[in-house]
Amino acid sequence: MQKLQILILTVVLLVVCGIVFQQKSDAKGKEIWEYKIQNYASDHYSQNESELNKLGSDGWELTATHSGNPTADPNVTVYIFRRRKS
Repeated sequence: MQKLQILILTVVLLVVCGIVFQQKSDAKGKEIWEYKIQNYASDHYSQNESELNKLGSDGWELTATHSGNPTADPNVTVYIFRRRKS
């Protein structure tokens, strides 16, 4: 009897998780993302940290960085963020 209850609970949890994840995708089942590109000077670490924490609390995830662009200011790092589009 206890194994049956565990099985039923597991199935219910999987169905609930499936519904939650399904809501974050388009009609074809692909996740939809939005992107943000920010430039930060490498000599303002405390200010950058505060801004990065704010972005994180807003759901933005850092996905890539690029620094030392030869055609622009070499002290600037480009940060690329993404988050699921709601």
